[in-house]
Amino acid sequence: MILNYYALQDDPFSPTSHPAWFFASRSHTVALQTLLESLNAGRALALLLGEPGVGKTFLAHAALAHSDLQHIKMIHLWYPPCSFHDTLQMIGWEFGLDAVTSDAAKLAHALHHALLTEHERGRQVVLVIDEAHTIPVESLESLLRLSEVRALTGAPLLQILLVGLPALWRHFSTLHCDHSSNGQ
Repeated sequence: MILNYYALQDDPFSPTSHPAWFFASRSHTVALQTLLESLNAGRALALLLGEPGVGKTFLAHAALAHSDLQHIKMIHLWYPPCSFHDTLQMIGWEFGLDAVTSDAAKLAHALHHALLTEHERGRQVVLVIDEAHTIPVESLESLLRLSEVRALTGAPLLQILLVGLPALWRHFSTLHCDHSSNGQ
């Protein structure tokens, strides 16, 4: 009834927002531009951090809907506090892989093949992990290794965009300290 009365195309009270409704403040514009540059440059990892309610998820969707990024295949994972293997299985399901299995080696091989296929088709795969601050540190470390896999051209087969609260930065500090204490 409201849509008809006000001649609206979409529900303005929908729990999910639409990138066409993006009205950016100055800081949103800077964040969006930085995110676009990072994804266009083929950076393997990008972080989008902010306090609750500032529009991080909306900003990520606005960036990925941008006309400069139409070559991107997005895989979006929500609230990922699960094991690395479970995360790989979710990525496999997003790819529609028949080989989603409990065998980690077979799953890794199937995902690598799917990423290579997308790369050969000229599509860049971007894994967006929302609420990334909830990822266990061990899973985060393994995910970061996935972003190191490259095509023969040197381009990453998988770009990762982590969206979360500033607490996510502490995960990276923990990873850095662990590597430093191990002599790496």
